[in-house]
Amino acid sequence: MLVPMKEILVEAKKGKYGVGAFNVYNLETIDVMFSVFDETNSPGILLAGGPDIAHVAAIVKSYTEKYRHIPVALILDHGRDYESAVRAVRAGFSAVMFDGSALPYEENVRITKEVTRLAHTVGISAEAELGHVGQGATDAKEDRKKFFTRPEEAARFVEETGVDALAVAIGTAHGLYKTGSPELDLELLQKLVDAVDIPLVLHGGSDTPLEQIQAAVKIGIQKINIGTDVRMAYLKGLKEAIAENPDAIDPRVFLKKAKAYMKAEAIKKIDAFGSRDRI
Repeated sequence: MLVPMKEILVEAKKGKYGVGAFNVYNLETIDVMFSVFDETNSPGILLAGGPDIAHVAAIVKSYTEKYRHIPVALILDHGRDYESAVRAVRAGFSAVMFDGSALPYEENVRITKEVTRLAHTVGISAEAELGHVGQGATDAKEDRKKFFTRPEEAARFVEETGVDALAVAIGTAHGLYKTGSPELDLELLQKLVDAVDIPLVLHGGSDTPLEQIQAAVKIGIQKINIGTDVRMAYLKGLKEAIAENPDAIDPRVFLKKAKAYMKAEAIKKIDAFGSRDRI
């Protein structure tokens, strides 16, 4: 069942658990994630972006017809402009994220407000980012601190935009880290939780120690974005299968192990975040 993301996150906030949001790209990765949600009896959030969003949305919608008992949200990940949100709405997404974190505050507010109005007009959810979650491969830990979300600004931003969920910068980055593991500023997170009353989102959940994410969930993170970890698990299985079967020409020989590895990684995250058996 395809639902607005807000419905899933409000329940997570009430139940004090986190929901993993996983990047998907094609039929195989979407198939893996629905089998994960079904096996764990967990609500699910799927992330997609780029030029293939209509293709992804069509596959996801067909799976939600099959798995009607599972509440699933499909969100545009890191939309960079209003037009991206329009394309996602037309494709059938149930949530859109506008990422204006690199823009001046007022411009971020202006576009976020427009995207939120669009989303609410068609009955779906909107997410935005304040502060800036950079790239682990290029941003040093000290650099990330410069862009942490400020609680007083977050409260003002939420009031001015009406957004349903807010991605905050508290120490993570996207992708793999070039210098060790991140250290989440949990004291800052508590201040953000106290400042706003909407669900909070942690981008860059991959390559972050699970115990840190669990601590963040306990304080008040409801959505955790996971892309790199499940993608690397998939590729690891694929590479191993190719090495083990050098003469095989049937793609299914290789995809079986790739999907199994991705599934195991996703289940590990779901169990750590606490969303198993929440349907």
